[in-house]
Amino acid sequence: MLNTAKTFFRALVVMVCAISLLGLSACKNDQAASSEATATESDATEQVEKPLGHLVERYLKPYPDELTAITDAEKVPEILEAMEAYNAGRYEEALTLFPNFSQTMDQAGYIHLYKGVSELMLGKEYDAFKTLQTIRTNMGKAFEISNWYLALNYVGFNNVYEARRKLEDIVAKDAYPADMAKDLLNDLPEN
Repeated sequence: MLNTAKTFFRALVVMVCAISLLGLSACKNDQAASSEATATESDATEQVEKPLGHLVERYLKPYPDELTAITDAEKVPEILEAMEAYNAGRYEEALTLFPNFSQTMDQAGYIHLYKGVSELMLGKEYDAFKTLQTIRTNMGKAFEISNWYLALNYVGFNNVYEARRKLEDIVAKDAYPADMAKDLLNDLPEN
């Protein structure tokens, strides 16, 4: 029965479009109205799904470049190119340039950190979450820094509980950036 309905719907669409080719503009107007309605619906959905988005916008800043200083330009020029794009705010370009290899664990941590921050800056929260989750304690300072960006990611997902846990941990350890973490904790709703 489902295949019959699909076939009927396809035939109906073909007929309507054939009529529009004869001089009627019904398909174009319907498509435009449908696109406008879809855009309006997605805007409304985005507002409903991200009531704490204003906090992310307030606190999200790109992390300063520490990767260039620990990179040998002759051995890994891709990192320098990626960081040049990152530092210029060209995050989409930076994402395409970051290599999938590194010389040290510290360097690997920073590559994942800057990829994750770039994804957050572009509004790709799910990708950023996956990228930031790959940073491990043995990757040095990048792990500590990633907790801040993960906390911001939780805020963006409206997961106040997990955001609070991360932020409280940052404050307790006086880790990066403890003062901003305190401020964000105060700005978060209780639940």
